[in-house]
Amino acid sequence: MHKYMVLVALLFSSNIVFAQDSSSVEYFDSLLNKSTAEAAYYKIEYKKNGASYEAIIYIAKTGVLKSTNRYIDPTYKIRSGLSCSYYESGQLEDSTFYKEDKMLYSYYYHPNGNNWVVYMYDPVTGKETTRATDANGAPINPFIFTREADFPGGEDAWLAFLSSNINSKVPRKKKAPAGRYS
Repeated sequence: MHKYMVLVALLFSSNIVFAQDSSSVEYFDSLLNKSTAEAAYYKIEYKKNGASYEAIIYIAKTGVLKSTNRYIDPTYKIRSGLSCSYYESGQLEDSTFYKEDKMLYSYYYHPNGNNWVVYMYDPVTGKETTRATDANGAPINPFIFTREADFPGGEDAWLAFLSSNINSKVPRKKKAPAGRYS
């Protein structure tokens, strides 16, 4: 019995190692809905790379590299490490370094290769620094790199918009299960 349990444990652990070292491919349309390979706009290759996980995105029809992204989890949700995006010409569009899904620094480039935006975040002080230049290298001031979305007119205007545009009869018309919808 003990030998059988050891054998099962070895087989199970070897399957885990094999599964982590294997790669998979998925296809998506231009709106990032899952798709067939024939109808795909994007092809995403997932693979384990050392202690991290990598998602490599290609334009499906041309095979042109669109981006590389590193994660610390096998669900590909927590970015950690360098992520890069590329223009269709192959020129680097941006490079961003994440630590446990927090952007620490990011460099964006104009299609001509000149630097566009440099963003840095210091997790110790919480201070953000942003510098931006136009395609010729002239500073852009002021420049806002990140900001929370807001509705024109503020929260009251947003609530007024929702109350005038939400139709409470839609769930019933769509045969949604009974429940509270707000």
